[in-house]
Amino acid sequence: MGSAAVRADAIGKGAALKPRTEDLAKKPSEIADELYNPNLRTSQDSLNYLPKLDFQISGVGGMSDTADAKPTAATVARHKELQDHLMEILTRLDTTLDRGLGALNKAVADAGIPAVIAVPFDKR
Repeated sequence: MGSAAVRADAIGKGAALKPRTEDLAKKPSEIADELYNPNLRTSQDSLNYLPKLDFQISGVGGMSDTADAKPTAATVARHKELQDHLMEILTRLDTTLDRGLGALNKAVADAGIPAVIAVPFDKR
């Protein structure tokens, strides 16, 4: 996303792409903010900063790992809720990237600049 803006600026076409590149860079960050809170660096930080989904999933997993009995029905239900929430967030991320990157690539192509290609995470 940033490289498209740099390439566009280099040939004098950056102003037209700037809103699209900034928007595409901002949306994944907003989604990431739902997954984790970067301010949580120590166990005590959760007292001062709002824990996010990663913290909740870890909490359910930690309780299950340390228990001497199988997980309760409530624990299993909470795990399912958290898993569903994670899948909803990841689906939104995929949709955002597919639509946003498609629109950016069209704008980049229309401006005569080589397109940006997203490499699937498992291929990196």
